Amino acid sequence: MRMELSGVVGSLFRVSEWLMNFFLINLFWFLFNFPIVYVVLSMMLVESDYGTYTYTLAIASNEDLYMIILVTLVLLPFIFFPATTAMFSVVRRWIVHKNDSKLIYYYWKGYKENYVRSLLGGLVFVALWVIWILNYSLSAIEIKSGLFYFYLAITIFLIAFTNHFFSDTVHFRLSLFQSLRKSLFITLFQIQYTLGSLAAAGIFIVVAYLIHPIFLCLFFGPVIAYIYFFAYHQIYLRAKGNLQIE
Repeated sequence: MRMELSGVVGSLFRVSEWLMNFFLINLFWFLFNFPIVYVVLSMMLVESDYGTYTYTLAIASNEDLYMIILVTLVLLPFIFFPATTAMFSVVRRWIVHKNDSKLIYYYWKGYKENYVRSLLGGLVFVALWVIWILNYSLSAIEIKSGLFYFYLAITIFLIAFTNHFFSDTVHFRLSLFQSLRKSLFITLFQIQYTLGSLAAAGIFIVVAYLIHPIFLCLFFGPVIAYIYFFAYHQIYLRAKGNLQIE
C-alpha cells in the first residue's frame, strides 16, 4: 500500500512525484520523436578540414535547408502527431481520472489506439501550417504593421486549433471530420479559453526559461498538453452542465 504523507513533507513528495511524471512523459515524447531530431541533426552534420564532424546551424546551401524542411514535414504526421496524441492521452488520465504510475503502459496504449487518426489529422494540420508559413514568408511583412498582427492572430488560432484537436482525439471517439469541425468551433467561439491557454503556456515558457533553459526542455511537452487539455475539459464540463440544466 502507498503511504500517505502529510504536512510539508507530504506536499514536497507530491510535487516531486508530479515533476517526475511530467519529466518521464516528456522523455517518452522526445524518444518517440527522435527520428525527426536525428534526421535534422544528421543533415546539419558537416565535415571539418581536419576530418572530424561537427554540428552547425549554418546550413551549407538553400538546397540543404529545403531538404531538411521537406523531410521534417513528411515525418511530422507519421511521428510527431501520434507521439503528441499519446502524450495528451496520458495527460487526460491525470485530469479526468487520477495520477497513476503506469505511464509507459498508457502512453503506448494511447499511441496505438490513436495512430491512424493522428496521422490523418497530422496531414491536415501540416498542410495548414505549410500554407500559413509560405504566405507569411512570401508577404514580406513588417513587424508591428497591421498585417503582422493579422498573421499573429492566425498563429494563435492555429496553435489552439491544433491542441484542441489533440484533446478531442483522446477524449471522444468521433470521425476525423467531426473532430476537426468541433475543434474549429471551440477555437473560434470559446475565445476566452483560446487566449487563456495561450497566456498560461506563454507564462510557463517564460518562467521556465528564466529558471533555466534546461528546465524548459525537461517539462515543455506535457505541461503545454496539460494546459490545453485542462482548458478543453473545462469547456466540456461547462457544456455538459448547460445540457443538464436544460
